[in-house]
Amino acid sequence: MDATLRDLTAQLDEVGADSGSAVALRRAIATRDYRVTVLDDTTYTVEYNSVGRNPIDWWKVYYPKHLGERMDAGEEPECHPWVCPIGNGPYRYVGHVAQTVIQLEANPQYYGEKPRIERVRVRLGASGIQELLAGNVDAITGLDWLNAQQLAKDPRFELYYMMTTWRAAAIVWNHRHPALQDPRVRIALTMAINRRELQGVLNLPDDLPIFDAPPTDRDFHRGEFPEPLPYDPNRAMHLLDAAGWREVGGDGIRERSGRRLAFTMIVSSGDLPAAVYLQDQLRRVGVRMEVQPLSAGILPRLHGGDFDAAITSLFRDVDQRNYGLLRFMGRDGALDYRNTKAHVLLNAALETVDPDSLQALFGELAEVFRADPPVTYLYPIVWTTVAHRRIRGLSSPFRADIGMYMHELWIEEEW
Repeated sequence: MDATLRDLTAQLDEVGADSGSAVALRRAIATRDYRVTVLDDTTYTVEYNSVGRNPIDWWKVYYPKHLGERMDAGEEPECHPWVCPIGNGPYRYVGHVAQTVIQLEANPQYYGEKPRIERVRVRLGASGIQELLAGNVDAITGLDWLNAQQLAKDPRFELYYMMTTWRAAAIVWNHRHPALQDPRVRIALTMAINRRELQGVLNLPDDLPIFDAPPTDRDFHRGEFPEPLPYDPNRAMHLLDAAGWREVGGDGIRERSGRRLAFTMIVSSGDLPAAVYLQDQLRRVGVRMEVQPLSAGILPRLHGGDFDAAITSLFRDVDQRNYGLLRFMGRDGALDYRNTKAHVLLNAALETVDPDSLQALFGELAEVFRADPPVTYLYPIVWTTVAHRRIRGLSSPFRADIGMYMHELWIEEEW
């Protein structure tokens, strides 16, 4: 058992022996052993006693025997994917120009329906917008929302967007800050922000949800989310009063014991418009927020705990990543967020694949975050595709990734 799970096991009494989080945790800390059974020349099964963060995840690569034989356990293959690409999906590799283009064609041995687009060229590089405008490519993905909107003004193109179910923009609060230690203050700051209006100010799609805890995929696809904290500046001011932060001077900034309710928010340049909006919202309830743009990125400051607040892109449940929620939480996290039940629930969720169990865990987590929010979620990150109108089969908000749905698309030449 690793150190994290040993620590969580010792905390079972703190969350209640019969609570859903305790039951899930006991299941999570069970043995993680798994076994592989070869059924025939092309089929095998992998049976897990517990999923855990390893050995299974979305990013796992299973190498074929002719590559695996040349590797020691845990090593990557000697040959670079540009030289010996592998794959068995609806398209198969034809050729490439290194770091420039990959050529694919429909795979005649694919088990599913043959793709309607026979040949695909994937072009790489930073000149995608120019290539699209010149007619050299039919689609471009991953643009920021504003640039994608500008391109879509051209009548030749259509803009599609996808709400990422696992990643959202959020304000992370450093709980070491004297004011931000109090959950009443963090709730008040959240309620002082009109998150729906913020999304409009940033010209984001008008159907993005508002939430206070990481949603599940089921939440997104059904459009069912736990009730978020409302926009209520009057209630926010009452909470700040109750926490001892009151207006005593003439400048409208609240104070307590001679200390002003003020902090600095660090942001990347792309989040500056959102930060300026937040600054104005918080000023209206007596909070002074300075904005500090960082040209070199905020990641080192975040991981070092050298910040009061920050806007960042926060992953839901992949704590190995630089921006994973668990990376910031816990006794050693950058936020110094010490809610044991929340930490247990997130770890248990990482060990769970059953959709109903996962839904229950995140539902319980939403209740915890509503009463003791470690962060303030602003909006889910939007993934964009701008495609020529002759490319058909894409849609918003869940089928906008042209790479994921290429085998289901078709071309209408009349465009």
